[in-house]
Amino acid sequence: MRAAGTRPPLFIRCGQNSAQKQASVPTSSITSTRAVMIFTSTHWRHSSVSEVKHPLLGSAVLLAGATAFLYSASTAYIGGYLGMLKLDADVLDRNFHQVLYSGMLVAFGPISWMLCTAFLLCGFYTSVVFGLLRPYLKRGVTEKRRILAIKHLFASRSRGSRAEQDMKRRARAVFACLLLLGAFLLTLAHLERKGRRSAQEMLQRLGQGQAQVSQMVRVKIEDQPRTLAHLMCGARNCAGLEVSTGTVFYYPQTGHSFQYFQTSAIRR
Repeated sequence: MRAAGTRPPLFIRCGQNSAQKQASVPTSSITSTRAVMIFTSTHWRHSSVSEVKHPLLGSAVLLAGATAFLYSASTAYIGGYLGMLKLDADVLDRNFHQVLYSGMLVAFGPISWMLCTAFLLCGFYTSVVFGLLRPYLKRGVTEKRRILAIKHLFASRSRGSRAEQDMKRRARAVFACLLLLGAFLLTLAHLERKGRRSAQEMLQRLGQGQAQVSQMVRVKIEDQPRTLAHLMCGARNCAGLEVSTGTVFYYPQTGHSFQYFQTSAIRR
């Protein structure tokens, strides 16, 4: 029991005031507030689910990138080859499967070289650099400070603000994209030079009379049989070079024959 004239405790007055406030709030306001809270939580759940990347999306991007790379590699190689022989790419058009298979064959060497280089660099970094750096760091604090000083020459000491970190992250992403683009363009230039070199070597063999027997085909053009050096076949047409006159003939894929080996070289 409290004495007369004394004030009630603070927690009692606070409870009374909160009860009065709840009583004074209309029911419609409470209902609308709950609806807004439910909508906000539902919207947040949907946005968080949509931000999660599906694993099939990454696989689709990887597959599309690999297809584009093989298509570009084959186009660059055949472009150099046809350009050296002065053949028409529209007449010797190829289908999609031919382009991808040819791209896989010509790009196998550069891809293997890049993978081997990356493997050797990673192995050197993990075994040699870490192997030499670990005993050096165990000597004392002075050595650790020297390594940190070298690190701070290339990286800032402070992390910076949130905006600065975002800009640095975007700059690194742009730099990585530029490196990939440069490597892609260098690979295409290498494959184009490779195609031109292959055409040059074939022309040299034909000029020196060292063509293989299986490379020579017999075609009937304008009711006249001709012996041509096979250059290339597309999806519908082929191209051959008449070595004696230096004339290039285009002919369909049907109606030609070739000799697979020298019959005189077979012993009976």
